[in-house]
Amino acid sequence: MEVKPFPLDAALVGGGIFHVLARSLLLWKLLWDKNCRGVSLITQEMYLIIYIFRYLDLLYLYTGLTSSIVKVLHLIVALAIVLLMRYSPASSSYDADLDTFPRLGLILPCVVLSIFLNRVKLIIEICHRCAQGTG
Repeated sequence: MEVKPFPLDAALVGGGIFHVLARSLLLWKLLWDKNCRGVSLITQEMYLIIYIFRYLDLLYLYTGLTSSIVKVLHLIVALAIVLLMRYSPASSSYDADLDTFPRLGLILPCVVLSIFLNRVKLIIEICHRCAQGTG
């Protein structure tokens, strides 16, 4: 009896869907409770930057309908969370004094390493490598 391997694309799409659903719970909490205590705006902005860099391939590479839909959903949910934390009634409960991690301390090392460690010197490849944490 021959055992067929599980298609990797299905596993990636399934994992992406679960990740979008988990982030949608945070979005629902922001909409329903109208408070964002305990949620870091800096972290949510970093997620948005990572998703934008990682999913730049949507502009030039078609990898499949389901994969593209999951990527777009990641971007929409991340953008919605950041916008709600900044401009909705929930923003009044955000305490910026507790959210003081320096953004540049995270972004700068990733950008520098992705420039020097990437073999292909295309801006899209450098952004994608930066979003992967240069690993």
